[in-house]
Amino acid sequence: MIRKIIALIFTLLIFAACNNSSNKTEVKELVFAVIPSDDMVQTIKYTENFSKYLEKELNIPVRFFTATDYTAVIEAMRTNKCHVCILGPFSYILASQKAGQTKLIDDNGAQKW
Repeated sequence: MIRKIIALIFTLLIFAACNNSSNKTEVKELVFAVIPSDDMVQTIKYTENFSKYLEKELNIPVRFFTATDYTAVIEAMRTNKCHVCILGPFSYILASQKAGQTKLIDDNGAQKW
């Protein structure tokens, strides 16, 4: 899971670097949606440590929020309430249909379309 999150962050940085300056909007806070897992204590501990790392690297506040389920994450994406999330195969398909702005990245950071 750590590799997936790191791959997503690198992709965000790449997209930010390639963005046209006339279309830039300043992100004041990076919002990362987390789907609930069986071990929420471990997830919370991980997100706290990871948010500190990202804040240091990106120089902006990072907020993780745990959604009630994958549909809440998709809705957050659709309404631009989150910037990054990790989805499973089925929820990715739904997010692509509903939110329309998803990018798929594998464990090695390569984009898959």
